[in-house]
Amino acid sequence: EHFREYDFIWTSPPCPTHSRARKQLAMKRRKDGTIWEQNKPVYPDMRLYQEIILLDNYFDGIYIVENVIPYYEPLILAQKLGRHLFWSNIELPPMKFEARGNFDSGEKLQEKIDFDLSKYAGINKRLLLRNCVENDIAEYIFEQVEKNIVLKNC
Repeated sequence: EHFREYDFIWTSPPCPTHSRARKQLAMKRRKDGTIWEQNKPVYPDMRLYQEIILLDNYFDGIYIVENVIPYYEPLILAQKLGRHLFWSNIELPPMKFEARGNFDSGEKLQEKIDFDLSKYAGINKRLLLRNCVENDIAEYIFEQVEKNIVLKNC
């Protein structure tokens, strides 16, 4: 409802139904070729594409929509940086980033991301931190946004 009140929007719609991990958990092949289900397959949450389409067609500012690399070919062309895909109305030139360890503990991830969750209980801290965009990628994206704002105002 309030998207027009901003110059810049960064959004990250729910990603679990798009993730490759979710698909891997949903279907396993036995050695004989038969398939068994560990988790029931689910429809992908299409709010991801709803947000991209809305922002691309109705938003006058700069937008970034971030999500996981899906198990299917993305329906709208995206830019890949690190472990995430980004949809945007500005160019994000390709850049190599140091890979973050996929199996780091929650404590190790807190240290890498510099985000302290020690006062919180009852949440999966490792999962929450694994879903965060890496600091160096976020900084790079904000630099690109800033460059585009400066160019727009010249």
